[in-house]
Amino acid sequence: MTAARSLPAWADGYVGIPYAEVDRGRAGTHCYGLVALVARERFGVMLPPEPEAADPEDLARNATAFLNHALDFTEIPLGQERPGDIALLRHGGCASHVGIVIAPGWMLHLERATRCLPERLAERLWSRRVVGLYRHPDLIGPDAAGSADGVAA
Repeated sequence: MTAARSLPAWADGYVGIPYAEVDRGRAGTHCYGLVALVARERFGVMLPPEPEAADPEDLARNATAFLNHALDFTEIPLGQERPGDIALLRHGGCASHVGIVIAPGWMLHLERATRCLPERLAERLWSRRVVGLYRHPDLIGPDAAGSADGVAA
């Protein structure tokens, strides 16, 4: 972990990924694409695909794919999050943005016209926007998320 931020070093490999309307992985993606990329690469979790969008604006609502499958996830109280959990956030007045927890209190995310960066869930901007934190069924249990730095076992 980086001592100054107490963030896992592996997260640096995602910082700076640019925003893109269409998910192209590390070459550019949107919030859900980033969450799916990190979940797959770091935690061995395959998230459901996002819905097909005829209009690029529909991609901004890609959290709908997560919401439609949320019954498979367990809601986690703020303060009990751990690496691999998904943060569902309000954006533009509705729950349409997601990030992925990389350390307690921290998430990776990206928005239109930005690059991926770590942010504190407790920052004023985000703390008011947190709708919920969710854990994938494969990450339930004390050792399910792999080692403490979030590397899949």
